[in-house]
Amino acid sequence: MIARTFVPADLEACLAIRPARIGQERIGYERALSAWKILIKYAGFRSLVIEATEPILGHRVVGFGAAVFVSSDFARDETLHPRPGLNERIIFSIHSGRPVVLTDAQLRRENTDGGLSLAVLLSDWRRDILSPEHIAGIKLALAQSGVGVLSGYRLEKMLLEALDPIDVAHLESTGVCRIVRDFAGLHPGKPEGAGALFAIDKTSADSVMGSVATFVFHYTPPIIRFKKGDQQLLCAALEGLTDHELAPHLDLKMQTVKKRWASVYAQVAEALPDLLPECGNDVNRQTRGPQKRHHLLAYLRNHSEELRPFNR
Repeated sequence: MIARTFVPADLEACLAIRPARIGQERIGYERALSAWKILIKYAGFRSLVIEATEPILGHRVVGFGAAVFVSSDFARDETLHPRPGLNERIIFSIHSGRPVVLTDAQLRRENTDGGLSLAVLLSDWRRDILSPEHIAGIKLALAQSGVGVLSGYRLEKMLLEALDPIDVAHLESTGVCRIVRDFAGLHPGKPEGAGALFAIDKTSADSVMGSVATFVFHYTPPIIRFKKGDQQLLCAALEGLTDHELAPHLDLKMQTVKKRWASVYAQVAEALPDLLPECGNDVNRQTRGPQKRHHLLAYLRNHSEELRPFNR
């Protein structure tokens, strides 16, 4: 099993893992799918895919984790008035044109001066075709890779809805999820009646020593505070793209890419003068550039807050 970055072409295969979670109750599958296609374009949509190295019963995508940053008002209402259908309300808000999902500007503002609320839409796997060993591996991959996807944000609260007793038992087993409301008996005879709403905050995350949630809720403000365009350049570079690949990927001219790198290095030199290596006159430009990039990218891999939305 490998964890990898989600791409739009994965969407239908990912949603097919747990159809009950896609939020189609009021608007049907096609409209819900259209809403998801809008949702995945939001800056606050965070996701990852678990893929089998070899297809299992014809399926290569076997696990999917997805979450989105929502408004504090929406999160507060969900906590004060918990009821089944968290995903349905989020997806319906997109469909109706009144999204509760944060825009890029709102995300930057809240991540700079406020605190963020996250709704987990999906964290699931193909239960019908996977062995217990496969499932254990997927749970571990989702948890570990989720740290990289979510770390670096000023996270205040996380909401998760369990749809059935298996979900409830899994979330309770983490030790960090506190139950907001148990929906058992709320709607007798309906599957959602056996679920529950859970929440995680920094206090509950820190209550279990060494939990992955501890790292997600740990926040350090960025020091360099890169501009949005610089963050896009650096994120692509972290994926291994060369300058010749970065130019078309970012829709920039090669000369613009070089100027942006120069701007990035200047910002780093001002904020963290000891980060980049000193290069004497005997070191030519071809050597100096890769050295700087190597040191900078190594720093960014351990300081994800530098690549998160932030108002300068």
